[in-house]
Amino acid sequence: MLLLSFLFNYVGFAQQPSKLDALFQKQLNAKDRIIQLKQKELLKSLENEKIAKAKLDEILTNKKRNDIELKEALEKYFISQNAIKYMENELNKLRKEFDQELVHKKEVENLNFRLQEQVINLSNQFVSLSNQIKDDKTNQVAYEDRVLLVLKESYQEHLIKNAKDSVANYLPDDTKYSDKNWKNYLGLGFGLGSSFGGAGISLHSRIGKQIAIGPEIGFGYSTSFYGVFGLKFFFHNILYLDLIYSKALNSSEDFASILVGFDAFFNNHLGIRLAGGGLYFINSGEVSPSLDFAILYRF
Repeated sequence: MLLLSFLFNYVGFAQQPSKLDALFQKQLNAKDRIIQLKQKELLKSLENEKIAKAKLDEILTNKKRNDIELKEALEKYFISQNAIKYMENELNKLRKEFDQELVHKKEVENLNFRLQEQVINLSNQFVSLSNQIKDDKTNQVAYEDRVLLVLKESYQEHLIKNAKDSVANYLPDDTKYSDKNWKNYLGLGFGLGSSFGGAGISLHSRIGKQIAIGPEIGFGYSTSFYGVFGLKFFFHNILYLDLIYSKALNSSEDFASILVGFDAFFNNHLGIRLAGGGLYFINSGEVSPSLDFAILYRF
């Protein structure tokens, strides 16, 4: 009985293949849909991964670019810092040079003031001597000797040394003071010596650069009134060779002289002249030393 029941159930179950196939097909379709969904999700994930990778590459590229820009900015910053330090050092140097120039200017002004005082003292002595012998021509020889003595004592030992030191230290700089001593000018001179006919005034000039010429004319008085004609040859900046001819206006005692000296200016207008050489009296044939000193003014 049991055997028959088993066989009957087996045969009944075997007779239902279509139901099993439908069940399996339904499960397969469900799995296929799941697989398709998973594939779509995978494709979407791959696309997201590509997008994320592209963004990462962009971020890395920007980071490299930013690193390069940061490096360049740092280099520019350090260069700017070095430039600032260099400019600060240069500024400090200029300030020191400016302070030194102020000290130098004060020293030159003090020297100029001392020289002016000494020139005024000498002029007073000369005027005093001139007043003493104006009406007594018999004392002309003594007058000349006393003038020469005053010049030698007052200038040869003191003024000449100071003037040379001053010119060497402050004035004859071929570049720094070229605007004071090289430029062309027309000026007046007030002083003593053969270029002034004794004591007098002259109109002088300078035409050229470092090497130049300087025509001059003057009028003065020593043993008589003289008209003076001269020509300077500036062979180096302020240094010159001066050829002079002096014509006596109320006597026959003409003379010629040759001098070597310098015309140095402390500023655009005021300066001094110092020169020395020989004097030749044309009519008598006598020869004597000659010394020029003057205060100069140029226009």
